[in-house]
Amino acid sequence: MASAYTLCRGNVAGVASIGRGRLLVSVQGDGVSCYDTADQKAVASWALGSGSSQDFSSAAVYDYATNLCYAPLRARGASAPAAAKAGHESVLAWCPDDTGGTITQLAHPLHLPAVHRLFPLSHTLEGEEEEAAAAAEEESGVVDGSGSAKPGAVAVLASGAAALCSGAEVVAEAEAAAGRQTVAAALQGGRLVVVASEPRGAAYATVYSVEGGALEQQLSLRLEPPAAGARAVAASSTAERTAVLWSDGTVAVYGVPGDKQPLLPLPTGDSREAVAKRRLAGFHLPAAGKQKGGASGAAAGKKRGAAAADADAAAGSPSMTAVSDKQVALAGWATSSTGIPVLRLVVIETAAACVQLSHDFAAADVGLVAFDTAKPVQAEFLGSGSLALCIGSAVLVASLEQLPKPTLANLLGALAIDKALLAMRGSGSGSADVLSAPAAAQQLLGSTVAVNPAALAAVRVLHPDEIAALSEPFGGAMRPIDCRMDLEEPTEPGQWLVEAKEVFWKVKDEAADAAIAAEERRVWQEVQQPAAAALSGEAAMQQLVQPLLQLRRSSGYDLSPRLVASLLMLAAERGYWATVEAIVAVQAPWLLGDVPGLAAAAADQGRIELAAELVQRTADVPAAELAALLRVLLNPPSSDAAAAGRQARHEAAAAAAAAAEEAAQQAAAGVPQAQQLEQQQQEQQPEAPATAGKPGRRRRGRKRGGSDAAAAAQAAEGGEDSDSDVEDLTAIVPTIFEPGAERGRGSAAEGAAGPADLAQAAQEQPGEREAAVSACCRAAVEGLSATDSCLHAVVALPHRRAVLLSALRSLSGTQAVQLMGYLVATLRNVASIVGSAAAGWVPPLQLPRGTALPSLDQLVAWTGALIDSCLIKLALEPEAQPLASQLSQLVAAQTKEIKPLLQLPGMIEHVLQLAARPKAAGPTADYSVQWLDLRVLPPELRERELRQRAADAISGGLVLPKAQQAAAQRAQQAQQQQQQQQQQAEQE
Repeated sequence: MASAYTLCRGNVAGVASIGRGRLLVSVQGDGVSCYDTADQKAVASWALGSGSSQDFSSAAVYDYATNLCYAPLRARGASAPAAAKAGHESVLAWCPDDTGGTITQLAHPLHLPAVHRLFPLSHTLEGEEEEAAAAAEEESGVVDGSGSAKPGAVAVLASGAAALCSGAEVVAEAEAAAGRQTVAAALQGGRLVVVASEPRGAAYATVYSVEGGALEQQLSLRLEPPAAGARAVAASSTAERTAVLWSDGTVAVYGVPGDKQPLLPLPTGDSREAVAKRRLAGFHLPAAGKQKGGASGAAAGKKRGAAAADADAAAGSPSMTAVSDKQVALAGWATSSTGIPVLRLVVIETAAACVQLSHDFAAADVGLVAFDTAKPVQAEFLGSGSLALCIGSAVLVASLEQLPKPTLANLLGALAIDKALLAMRGSGSGSADVLSAPAAAQQLLGSTVAVNPAALAAVRVLHPDEIAALSEPFGGAMRPIDCRMDLEEPTEPGQWLVEAKEVFWKVKDEAADAAIAAEERRVWQEVQQPAAAALSGEAAMQQLVQPLLQLRRSSGYDLSPRLVASLLMLAAERGYWATVEAIVAVQAPWLLGDVPGLAAAAADQGRIELAAELVQRTADVPAAELAALLRVLLNPPSSDAAAAGRQARHEAAAAAAAAAEEAAQQAAAGVPQAQQLEQQQQEQQPEAPATAGKPGRRRRGRKRGGSDAAAAAQAAEGGEDSDSDVEDLTAIVPTIFEPGAERGRGSAAEGAAGPADLAQAAQEQPGEREAAVSACCRAAVEGLSATDSCLHAVVALPHRRAVLLSALRSLSGTQAVQLMGYLVATLRNVASIVGSAAAGWVPPLQLPRGTALPSLDQLVAWTGALIDSCLIKLALEPEAQPLASQLSQLVAAQTKEIKPLLQLPGMIEHVLQLAARPKAAGPTADYSVQWLDLRVLPPELRERELRQRAADAISGGLVLPKAQQAAAQRAQQAQQQQQQQQQQAEQE
């Protein structure tokens, strides 16, 4: 967005910024005035002289170092070529502190050819540095008040040449090639970039060095036009690149540096291709094929051709200026969609030529009756996001509000033209060039689209061909490739880092890649027209996309994600939900933001399974998508189809719960027979040998798949020489946590097993998994409504807390109460039904299709987020009070059950360290490892520490607990075995 106001009116020749929000305005027949843009008043003025017969050829400027003003003048009514030939062009230099006369009386004239524009040598947008430097030089006597001994301005001539001027004379000149005419110029630090064109349309960029009182031409490059016959209309240079507006509406960016050199080396040669370009529409520009002096200008004579060219160049021409190191502003006349003349302002960045901002100012917007579109426009950057726009009859000051910085994320958003078109269709603000949404489109589709403001600005000013090119939904799919890299030879002995000579890559299956690309283009060409036959019915659209989906299945290569998203939105807009389900079954969209509102629209149409699949298979759920889906599910069904879809989902979950319960009963019936057979097999095994300090005993049989921790605990029963509780617990540590340890006390027959194997064995007991699945399925439906069953899939997904809070804040009070009721009921089921099951969530349980159940942690997180985001809304709803009481009771019961487990982490860490518990600690509910002087080590370091401690203890003759003695013996045996293996390997 941008805003503007009128600073002053009159026959304005040009404006020039002097920093600190002040502007020099040159008015024909009047003089030069200095305006403060903050106060919108003139703070100083210098009259040109009542009897003067001269006019300003461009804006007057001020130089801080010399304390001089420079103004270019020519004979009144004379064109630039005529004034140059007659010698009537001159530059006047005067001290602004002198108020004893007019400009013509105070100034010293410098005669020059036709001047295009003047630039002060010491000038920044703010001006404080130049003012301080000028004051210091004046105190030291370097500046004598007139500034006649020091260059203060550089004049860009109409012929493309340049001249360096002081207050008394022309210090230096630099010639340009003959036959050129200046289009635009920009001074960046010590470098002057002049863009000039030839009569046949060729454009050149000439770079001059302006340093130390010397003016020198560095290079002159030909700028290749974006299209044949196009000629340069306006230009501006930033610190790194030069942007040129061509007569066909294309803004092309060239690698012609200003004061700052780019990081990447520029191509060599006498010409430059555009590194980025973007075609605009709507500006009043001369015809692309029109040459200076007309088609027969060369035959008609040079004088007549030059005069006509000067008139064409000045009549309503636009202007460009740099607003930052990577952004330029373009201002010119255009016609609005209603047919009235407007002043159009467009900001473009120079990295990828992306439109950042666009705004149209009507005459009424700035307090004028009408615009004179025959007069040229001049843009001058004032700093701090402000622009001065000289339109001939007035000077406007425009503020660039909310101008984004050209970051990578912003540039990618600025190129998302498809999302901008979708947003404009959904809001009904589409222009004649933008297709409107079909009548059958759902209101939810596109309602959650997140559009970069720059993309909306680009849609309003880009050419239709440019919009079509940016909207093509191709590319972006990942492919397996074969890559080969040839390296340069090392230049030094032992050099391992060398540059790549050539990098070659190709897709592994090029035929499949080419076939998919061709089919994608065919499908897109068929559906991009509003009256396409493929969109006449669902059967026709399914027939259209079926070959593409078949290629996706056979090749295994992903389709273009943008094409998939576009097809899904097109099908959903027309109500072809079977086609949507067919596409999602083959390839779901990567991000829900690519198909805005699709999941909510599917749920609103009763396609609960489709909405759940879209949400579950996406990489991330944006806050807007989550909010839209929650609002749909928490509201009453909008149609009979929506109610039927919810009921079908609930009935499917209930049927799955019944089937799971039957499977659990069948599995439980077969468990006793399997346990009896296993016990008989274990009783036939010989007794285990006795361990040190323990009498030999028969190993007790345990259930198949039982935990080794339980077996070790059973083996420890009846011990009479246990020093403490920790001594018995430490005996379990080698069994559970040490790789390669014995699976029980004194059992060497069973092989080594890691923690993962033991955990898997502990969970895979017959019947337990079936019982857990049955409990989860029963908790997902018992006491819940059809709407609650639909919420499971949304709540069971991981969501970032910021996204969750943002989505929940959009709920109404009634919706928040309904969601809270669902959370309380589901919490009760999970705590009472799933919490009492024999098996928990490790390993993860695979629930039947169509059944989902959030975990206890997810439910608690959602409940906390709902209270944090909707506390005021819930407090105003009477139905929320009993729900809050029930929630408090559930939390109190869960806290009571979990509190005894708070000491478990400390005990486990204590056992892992094999340290004796201090006698002063005793049994306490606040047992925590933080109270002990223990070290937390990774497994490999812990094993090394145990070996070292065992070796030190044995060598020192220390007496260790029984568990530590066993660990030391095992460590010593392992070390000896490792040494024997090394010796054997060496002998072999």
